[in-house]
Amino acid sequence: MGKKPKRKASYTRVITLLFSSLIGSMFLAGLLITAPVLLHFFWYKKNPTEKRRYVLNNIEAWLFWAAANLIISWWLAFITDLVPVIFLTLISIGWGHISEGVKGSVELFNGIKNTIKPIFYAASMWVSWVIIFEGIFKLYNDGSPDVSKAAYTQRIYQVIRFLFFLVLVVGVQRMISQSIAQTFHRTAYKERLDAVSEILHVVETLRDYKPVKSHNKKPSGTRTGIFFSKVPPRPGSRPNSQSVSPAIGSKDDGHMADSENEGLSKGKGKRRSAALIHNPGGDPKDPSVSMASTHNYPPTSRSGANTPTRRRDSHDADDAGAAAVVTQAAKVLKTAVLHDARNLKGKDGADKVLVWDVTNSAEAKRLARLIYLTFRQGRKMYLLPQDFHPAFATPEEAEKAFRVFDKDNNGDVSRREIKTVLLKVYKERRFLSRSMRDVGAALKTLDRILLFFALVILFFISLSVFGVEVGSSLSSVYSIGIAASFIFKSTASSAFDAIMFLFVTHPFDTGDRCFIGEENLVVKKMGLFATVFTRADGTETYYFNSQLFNMFITNARRSAKTFENLSMRVAWKTPMKRLDALETCVNEWLQTEEHRWFEPSTNIMFQHIHYQRHLELTIGIGHNGNWQDWGLRLARKTAFHAAVQYFCRQLGIVAAESPIPLVYADRDTQMWENLDFVPSDIDDGSSAINMQQQQPPASSRSPTMPWAPAHPSGLAPGHTSKEKVSWLGFEPPTNQPSALRARRAKSKKVVMRSQMGDG
Repeated sequence: MGKKPKRKASYTRVITLLFSSLIGSMFLAGLLITAPVLLHFFWYKKNPTEKRRYVLNNIEAWLFWAAANLIISWWLAFITDLVPVIFLTLISIGWGHISEGVKGSVELFNGIKNTIKPIFYAASMWVSWVIIFEGIFKLYNDGSPDVSKAAYTQRIYQVIRFLFFLVLVVGVQRMISQSIAQTFHRTAYKERLDAVSEILHVVETLRDYKPVKSHNKKPSGTRTGIFFSKVPPRPGSRPNSQSVSPAIGSKDDGHMADSENEGLSKGKGKRRSAALIHNPGGDPKDPSVSMASTHNYPPTSRSGANTPTRRRDSHDADDAGAAAVVTQAAKVLKTAVLHDARNLKGKDGADKVLVWDVTNSAEAKRLARLIYLTFRQGRKMYLLPQDFHPAFATPEEAEKAFRVFDKDNNGDVSRREIKTVLLKVYKERRFLSRSMRDVGAALKTLDRILLFFALVILFFISLSVFGVEVGSSLSSVYSIGIAASFIFKSTASSAFDAIMFLFVTHPFDTGDRCFIGEENLVVKKMGLFATVFTRADGTETYYFNSQLFNMFITNARRSAKTFENLSMRVAWKTPMKRLDALETCVNEWLQTEEHRWFEPSTNIMFQHIHYQRHLELTIGIGHNGNWQDWGLRLARKTAFHAAVQYFCRQLGIVAAESPIPLVYADRDTQMWENLDFVPSDIDDGSSAINMQQQQPPASSRSPTMPWAPAHPSGLAPGHTSKEKVSWLGFEPPTNQPSALRARRAKSKKVVMRSQMGDG
């Protein structure tokens, strides 16, 4: 989330330095060794009795053992940290390419290496204790523990063996838990984390970019070398008479020069020192002395007096190279001796966190406005890929960053699109944090279950370590185990189903909108055995994961761009040209609407003809996103319905049931009783739209749609009113040219395939 950790107290940092680094471990080991040395010379030498020798041997054995383990444990941890580096280096030298599978294995090892290190510590503790107490000081006899010189060492040896198996069993259990957690996070969150990290990286780059202001005055000083760029003159100096030929420069030199000018203006001391280096013994205030004067083009011949200067320069270069080597070696040595091999500071992976100070939607909107105004060229209402080029090293990186905001791939980005992306990534980051927190709680529950089984295994190991005979009591233990299996059978089955549901199937995360049966729910909190959902009315619902295991779940967040239909009925006598005009108007609006809420094309499809009473048709609503944001989905749907209603009124498309004729006939003669009303004269429903079908006066017709009549409000479909209106999120088009580019429409085949679910 980009939150800075709290600063620790000074004494805590000192203690951490002593136990984490090599130099601190050596200092502590020296202190431990100093005590028995002083006792040997100032206490034992004065009166070398057998009792004092026994006490001194015990003190020396324990303190030497502690000092040795301090140094050995640091080197074991350091070697463990070096293993992946050496492994990747050898693969890179041998094959030249590191596959993603190898990278994943190294990443898994880096995640569990802090769990492997205590196992090595416990093993070295056991081995070093045997070497010191049995091999050097002869305080323990492994062959006959009962006759050991120090009787207490027999029980201590059993305790050390038990500690080793304790660390081994718990460490293996932790490695299994961490492997499950890491594999689960890589599978469940990798794509989301990569997407959020990519967007945050692009946003930080765009936010930190400072455009260089162009100046009308050309700088008089010049500088030559590898790159030919202009350098502003020193304040108070005369213009340099030498200049670079125009053929050497390029169009991009202006930007390079501005960047360099900005850097030089901030470091006057550097220019002063550079002038002194290039002009030994000269006056630094001399106007002729400058960085530009040291490089001349074309080169001129000089006298032989340059030879000592060249030799002096070569010696200075050699001295500078040697100093750089020594400095680099010192940095490497400092890094090695201060390396936190035991990871007591907890900085693993801390440098990879992107810091983003946007913590609410208002700040996201302000940041979107800042990016838009910074990169907008002129009075354009959109951004193009080339507008991002100054902020990135290569055009490829700029175009890749541009595609982060251009979700509809139409080649431009509006301010609303930038705001939508920033708001979306803000919500996504917040949901990711909550989801990983909830999954972390579930993983802790799973870790406790695995720890229980690990402790059961450790219990039987400890009986063997301490020499307890359990052969006669195993039958009782087996009976208890069989009884427990019957008692906890259903609970174990539910726990297994919940684990499979949450960590294997994993159909949702915290914050996801899901459709379960007829319910529209949002995941509020996930647990190992139950999940809390929130309905649209604010009520909370609890579902057991074992129940959800057998239900159909639709996840809106994980869905791609979604689609729905608008169903409507029109009069039977509606001309086909008006329906075609309706489709044209809707498509033109979709291609120019500012929100970019929809796909740029749609079509009208007939569904039913009900006995020539009316026509039933559908219009596809192609959402430019999914239904995770339910409020936004309703806003898009409302705007689309408002647009269709607006264009239907403009085109005179109405819905009217065809009238059913009722006439009377003579049963005998089969003649109509009212001869003035014959079937051919029956009203077919056209009277309901008769007034709408009449041709309007030329003054009230739309210049873009001459078939359309005037709107009741006096505005034609392409009205010329400069006042911007919005009805339910729909902004009617005007005859004024749009500030946004029209998006490229899709072919009918592509639209039909997408609306039929074929991608």
